[in-house]
Amino acid sequence: MQKVSLSIAAVLCCVSFVFAEETVTLSDVVVTPTGSEKESFDTSLPVNLLKSRDLDEKIAVSLAEIFLKEPGVDVVTAGPGSVHPMIRGLQGERVLVLVNGIRLSEQRPGGNHVFSLDPAQIERVEVVRGPASVLYGSDAIGGVINFITKGADNETAPEARAGGEADVQYESATDGWKESAHLRFGQGRFNGYAGGTYRDTGNIETPEGELANSFYKGYTVWGGGNYIGDGWKTYADYSFMNADIGVPAPAAFAEDYFKGEQHQRLALGFEANELSEAVDRFSLDFGWQRHNRHRYRSKTAGNPPVVLGNMDIDILVDIDTYTLKPQIVLVPNDTHRVTLGIDTFYEDATSDRTIRDTASSWVNPGFDGVPVIPDSTRMGVGAFVQDEIALGDRWVVTPGLRADWIEAQTDGHPRHQLTGEETSESSAVSGNLGLLYKVSNEVNLYGNVGRAFRAPTLLELYFYGPHDVGNDIGDPDLDPETSWNFDVGMKTRTDRLQTMVSAFYNMVDDYIVKENQGTGDYLYMNYAEVSLYGAEAGLDYTLGGGFSTFASVSYVRGKNDDTGDDLPGIPPLKGRYGLRYDTSLGAKNALWVELAGLTAAKQDKTGANERETDGYTRGDVRMGVDLGETWSFVAAVENFTDELYQDHLSSTWQEFGLNDQPGRNVKLMAKARF
Repeated sequence: MQKVSLSIAAVLCCVSFVFAEETVTLSDVVVTPTGSEKESFDTSLPVNLLKSRDLDEKIAVSLAEIFLKEPGVDVVTAGPGSVHPMIRGLQGERVLVLVNGIRLSEQRPGGNHVFSLDPAQIERVEVVRGPASVLYGSDAIGGVINFITKGADNETAPEARAGGEADVQYESATDGWKESAHLRFGQGRFNGYAGGTYRDTGNIETPEGELANSFYKGYTVWGGGNYIGDGWKTYADYSFMNADIGVPAPAAFAEDYFKGEQHQRLALGFEANELSEAVDRFSLDFGWQRHNRHRYRSKTAGNPPVVLGNMDIDILVDIDTYTLKPQIVLVPNDTHRVTLGIDTFYEDATSDRTIRDTASSWVNPGFDGVPVIPDSTRMGVGAFVQDEIALGDRWVVTPGLRADWIEAQTDGHPRHQLTGEETSESSAVSGNLGLLYKVSNEVNLYGNVGRAFRAPTLLELYFYGPHDVGNDIGDPDLDPETSWNFDVGMKTRTDRLQTMVSAFYNMVDDYIVKENQGTGDYLYMNYAEVSLYGAEAGLDYTLGGGFSTFASVSYVRGKNDDTGDDLPGIPPLKGRYGLRYDTSLGAKNALWVELAGLTAAKQDKTGANERETDGYTRGDVRMGVDLGETWSFVAAVENFTDELYQDHLSSTWQEFGLNDQPGRNVKLMAKARF
């Protein structure tokens, strides 16, 4: 299998020096790379763009399914709800996750934490591969993922209006159903929206059998609106999630899941455009998020002799986050477009833990009533400025500068490893220099050099307690990460062919890692110097007669430069390829069929106490029918050969040796628009 994987990937590299599968449309407008609307083809950073239709064609039940086939982007998973996006081998807090441009606070390393967005909420996804610390601050060393959610229209007509969509999905691998709806309405200058989704999926059926504690049952609701004035707009956006979400675990645990997990998110904002000849836009965005996490585990085997029944473990972590970001865009002349602003956040974390016997009054004397993280706070302030300088018709130079200050503090707890107050302070100056050269209308060359920064999180600093197979132990003396990032590439586009090639090299000082000690303990520590390097390549080519083909390949390698050892958690060489057919069925209807493959090489370049993973090839077939603008039907058979394989980035595989990849999976979706 390894030879097959490597040979297919090698062919892809030779045939196409690019990235871009059928879901990437280089001519589309994006906002994340520069903070202003710009064609992704004309940015100096590589961008992945996915739209709502792309998610429909994938029948994406969970967010993990969105990214699995994107070049340069991977996911670290642990069951159906735990998703940590990864860009170019960097994950957790090194990838900044935004929702409508506002920082999403829950992407904390340290465990199987739940992602609070559902694919049914998403209108589009913009992924910036490469550092973006100037505009977005700490956590953007690896890149930025901006989820732009379905919202209200931007209409001002006096008459009343309404519209929306509803869909139902099914997948056989979990015998699961999902129903979603989104409604838009308004009158005059007011526009509103409301929506919701309910998901009930059972345990995952793998080629080896059912994977226990891999279920999902819960709902998400959302709503909001905007009011449009003359040259200005104000908006509000709210969402609430509540779910029971399984976490696969060893057989000793009869139950392991997030129980009644609740996430809330509120965003309020104001935007004014064309305030003067020089002031193009001013915006002010406020965000509030509350995450109530309850991890419940029932251990039936391997308990201390004093435990007469089951040992029930409850871990509760509550995090409140507040963000505020004023930003202004200045256009003093035809040459410069200057973006500057202030970025602030405040986090407040509390926790509790009980470990008790279900058949007696026994409680664990060492941990019952002891928080996994004492009452802690973290706050940060950053100021930034970036200029897009057009030098004639061919050159665009993008310099930027940012200063950040972040302070974390904990009160400690008399029975925690941190018994008293601790404070950690980080500050840094970040910068970038991007260069775009327009060779012609069809070819762009680009390059970037950036200095990025990441401060340790509250969990990395102060966490101590049982987590999955062992204990996670934070370090209050962790140093912040700093990095130098280099990126070069080429983009091409014609009527029939879109291509892109990108190569990168990242050097990170004081790299924070949770290292498996092989004794049940996972320690947070700094590696003095590490490097990650690699490339992405692919193409999207229209053959004619309704046929098109696509291919992509991604490679990344990570090394601990001090020891020469490989870094843990690095994805293997992967290739994605396929053939698609599109045709019209009369004047208003359409049919499409797609055959695709995903190949991963063996990953034997592993970190300390990390499992090696064999290579594999997986095949998927999909088809869809659009009946006018009202109805869409999609059917798919994923992994149609029922291949038994492991995902190297799966925590379920790495920690427990359990396979969590579905076998043959039939998926169906019907969507109505009104």
